[in-house]
Amino acid sequence: MREASAKLHALLTLWNKQRRNRPLPSRLDFTPMDLRPWIGNIALVDIRINDGAVLRLCGTNLFPRFGGERTGQRVAELDDDIGGAFRFAIQQVLHTRRPFLAMHDGSGSRPRQFLELCMPLSDTGLHIGTLMFASYPVNQPIANAPAMRLEGWTHCDISTVTPTAALS
Repeated sequence: MREASAKLHALLTLWNKQRRNRPLPSRLDFTPMDLRPWIGNIALVDIRINDGAVLRLCGTNLFPRFGGERTGQRVAELDDDIGGAFRFAIQQVLHTRRPFLAMHDGSGSRPRQFLELCMPLSDTGLHIGTLMFASYPVNQPIANAPAMRLEGWTHCDISTVTPTAALS
């Protein structure tokens, strides 16, 4: 758990750095080199007027989370057991225009928990056109882990999930 939260904290720190003094960073603010530490655990989700949310990119380490390769698939088409929490995170980010941190309980033959961070990106500064989503499996499951909205831009306290390590 500590490793997953540290990786997501580092990604949130990069997101904050790249937004500078703007409300939201742009997708173009992130180079492949910037994202190298997280690349296999990242999905980029395009928010389209006519098609809704579509997975532009699905990192290979996310295949266990999503049940396989999902690049090009509409989020609305994902089964509820793998897409329900994902759709909820997307709705929260689109509504609040802020990053959202949550715990996802996987299902199926090999249930797992995932610590996940969803962050808005905007090429115009106003309209959210893309979401950056990162997910890491949790090795030691946590019972009844709540979904949490990040408070503030530079501080994320997930101490309710990881009592020994808060993100700051």
